[in-house]
Amino acid sequence: MRRIGLLGAALLNFPLYWLARALPAQRGLVVFGAWFGERYSDSPRSVFEAARSDSDLRAVWITRNREVLRGLRAAGAEAYLSTSVKAYWLVARSECVVVCTSLRDVNRFAPCRRVLNTWHGVPTMKRIMRDDANFKARPRLVQILAPYVRSDLQHEVLSCSLEERRRMASAFGVPERMVHMTGLPRHDRLTVGISHGSGSRRHGLYLPTHRGEGAGSLEDLFDGIERLDDELTSLNASLRVKLHHYHGADSGAVQGLKNIEIVDDSSWNFDLQEELASCDFLVTDYSSVAIDFLVTGRPIVYFAPDLEKYLHTEGRGDFYYEYYDVVAGPICDSWGQVSDELSEMFSGRDAYFARRRHHAERFVPMSDGVSTSRVLELLKQRPETA
Repeated sequence: MRRIGLLGAALLNFPLYWLARALPAQRGLVVFGAWFGERYSDSPRSVFEAARSDSDLRAVWITRNREVLRGLRAAGAEAYLSTSVKAYWLVARSECVVVCTSLRDVNRFAPCRRVLNTWHGVPTMKRIMRDDANFKARPRLVQILAPYVRSDLQHEVLSCSLEERRRMASAFGVPERMVHMTGLPRHDRLTVGISHGSGSRRHGLYLPTHRGEGAGSLEDLFDGIERLDDELTSLNASLRVKLHHYHGADSGAVQGLKNIEIVDDSSWNFDLQEELASCDFLVTDYSSVAIDFLVTGRPIVYFAPDLEKYLHTEGRGDFYYEYYDVVAGPICDSWGQVSDELSEMFSGRDAYFARRRHHAERFVPMSDGVSTSRVLELLKQRPETA
């Protein structure tokens, strides 16, 4: 039924799309959106907030989430629902659209002149977009009859290293000149240090990646986590758990613990970058968030009890890098080991400091706190000079 509805919308939109393409661009108009229109977060948020203060730009946020809409308008920002006529009009007249997944972040049915995709991760494990073995381009006939759902729209993309620039060019099917080495604006918020007084409690964040895009369960990952909960008391530390949105139903596995709790991400302006910026250490597994966290210079522990299974079933060996080449901390297969590693780090015996620095210089060398400013200058360039 949903496909029929989308087909109907696509057919009705056909003449409107071509009429809207003839509209002139409004100078300085930049439209933003993130995470399929559901979130106010990630790099588009960082650039949007800076663009609002720039007299040369008109920054507009497009969302399908009414709570985000109300929150932004209450804050004095210009925002519209993605399904509104106004949103369609603004996307069609914009000089640039800034997203972090695809045009579904704003309004995929409206024509646009220029797309800047900030992407939401730093690809190191799973291949993305055209590099993914499961990628399928839209049939040519579909691209002709419904050009607004075509998958070959050439996005400009951001990167934070030469290695990532090459990967992004391949993944998006664009020449390297369309991949801008500006660094990632969301990383700017991670360059702020944490100041602790003597004896202050340390706070960590656990971010497990999804299994089977939600088809698998994460419950087995929490077996024995009670031991870590007990040890955190003696370590004067706590751990917040942020589950992937595919696995929200698994949150009950950590209820009732003293030092471990689930992150509440229900607020309209929740942004993972703020959680990362405020934590002292990260626990993860195969997520590229570990690459983001390298910007902070703080410890990372990899909890991967299902390592061999994951490597052979989730990626089928089709990764950008070997797992052991990109990890920047100890790999643990039990919560007891995680506890032991944290104890070592908190005692000043950080055996992975040099490795984290090396990986940061390799993967995120452009993350110097001013990536947002570089992207703003990029937005002010006309498409023919960008």
